Amino acid sequence: MTTRWFPSATPTTTARLSLFCFAHAGGGASAFRGWRRLLEPAIDVFAVQLPGRESRLDEVPHTRMDQAADEVAAAMQPYLGRPFALFGHSMGAAIAFEVAMRLTCAPVHLFVSSWLLPKPAPHPGRFVNQVTDTELLQAVSRYGGLPDGLLRDAEFAQEFVRVLRADMTLLDAYRPAVVQLRCPVTVLGGADDPVVRAAELERWRGFERVAAVRVFPGGHFYLRDSQSALLDTISRQMLGLPADLQ
Repeated sequence: MTTRWFPSATPTTTARLSLFCFAHAGGGASAFRGWRRLLEPAIDVFAVQLPGRESRLDEVPHTRMDQAADEVAAAMQPYLGRPFALFGHSMGAAIAFEVAMRLTCAPVHLFVSSWLLPKPAPHPGRFVNQVTDTELLQAVSRYGGLPDGLLRDAEFAQEFVRVLRADMTLLDAYRPAVVQLRCPVTVLGGADDPVVRAAELERWRGFERVAAVRVFPGGHFYLRDSQSALLDTISRQMLGLPADLQ
């Protein structure tokens, strides 16, 4: 089973839980390539493909959170016949957070990676309107979001910055409404993340649904360097196993 929303979905008859994964700004479903093989066999992976990237390159990317979250929630509905969790990294965490509040049945868990609830801002859209394409691409490269070689491909860079600007517009204007989560939340991040610092993640502890805050070695894209430890944490939380203390 594959769809435009879940192009690399791996549903099996033996799995008993599903994990829906949301990528960072500019990213697509391929960010979660290999996760199904590394997670516990009981967990299937549904990597979400938003419009405008990878297999949906010819579509217009979202610039409003309400539209993105509404459409993803609707696309997920047919595949919620068994317990499921949501994982989102950076921008993907914001979308996962909003989707969790829209679903008629609650996830068993929400994993929020390298993201903080945004504070009120007087001038939404200010950041994305001030930076040039070159500055935007350089920032992504500096934080490890893309290999330098890909950015030297002019055609790829043009398409990527189109999606990235749309994503940043969505994030700049996003302010969460009343929080009505009905599931536990695990907050994840990188010890050396210059975007969402590890110490800032502790702010989540004041949110009543937070079950744990876990920090792993690495920067903003720690989930590549610490993939094994991250997926072990996700598996244990979803399966209700004791936390790995090593």
